[in-house]
Amino acid sequence: MAGIYKVEDLIKTGTAIFEAAGFRKDYAERVADNLVTAEARGVYSHGLVHLIDYVEFFQRGMIQNNDVEIVRDFGAVTLFDAHHAPGAPSGELAMDKAIEKAKEHGIGLSVVKNGTHFGMAYYYARRALKENMIGLAFTNAGDMVAPFGGKSKQIGTNPICITVPTENGELTFDAATSVQAFNKLYHASVEGRPIPLGWAIDPDGNDTTDPKLGMQGALLPFGGYKGYGLGFMVHLITGVLSGSSLKRNDDGSIEENIHNCGFNFCAIDINRLIDLKDFFDGEKLFADRVAASPKKENVERIYLPGEIEVEKYQKALSDGIFLDNGVEGNMLKLKERFGL
Repeated sequence: MAGIYKVEDLIKTGTAIFEAAGFRKDYAERVADNLVTAEARGVYSHGLVHLIDYVEFFQRGMIQNNDVEIVRDFGAVTLFDAHHAPGAPSGELAMDKAIEKAKEHGIGLSVVKNGTHFGMAYYYARRALKENMIGLAFTNAGDMVAPFGGKSKQIGTNPICITVPTENGELTFDAATSVQAFNKLYHASVEGRPIPLGWAIDPDGNDTTDPKLGMQGALLPFGGYKGYGLGFMVHLITGVLSGSSLKRNDDGSIEENIHNCGFNFCAIDINRLIDLKDFFDGEKLFADRVAASPKKENVERIYLPGEIEVEKYQKALSDGIFLDNGVEGNMLKLKERFGL
């Protein structure tokens, strides 16, 4: 197996699979679009490898067809309860609210509790770009990463995304606070590939190239204490700030539920702080200087943040998306399972 598929065909297929599994039609469409967008940008760890996962999560009640509710709404901030609705539609709703608040206040912040896996963080932050705003997106992600100096999983991969409009496009940083996203190990295990040393440790704390042992053990934070510190703080502004990772008992005691997802989205109206043309001009001066700086031997080009993903996305739109044996095989199995 393995083949090339048009982006729109994959979205239709994904939507049909999710609908057949029981997702609401509007939710099925957004989740499928989320996964295919990640696949098209080359973020395969957050792409169609999750088709089968999301179906299983839904059928086990971990993802539900509930409506998303506004719990608190004050000034520039909003708190949502997703009630375990799919991450894609609940995240889009919250990000759009942050943008609406930014139009009024110059900045908007949406926090979501009781979320579910929301895929690629850029999917939400990008919504600010069309309004010439800066978009930020964060989520906690269970316990997958060892703290700096530790050997057991305690912190999530807890990604950080910042996307900024340019005069003719965008610049984006979107990355986990671990050396690699957990889903890159999962993707490698589906394809039967080893992982590089330094990505993860096994359950005994030893370096490993086996993705399955790495998933059983723990991922490592990027940059040592730096990634550890960032991942720790992301959990505070998502899981804790939303109340998602906390459970207050009747006796007043409190318990931690680190596996319950919280999101944090922010939109910043650039024009409230600086003339938009001045921002774009200054941004270009900085970006051009960095891109034109001296390169190390055998380096053909210095890429700006997010340029690789934009180019892959444009290529996917024109040439289609290649699915490897494992991902395509799972998709075909799901189609057969649901009679599609």
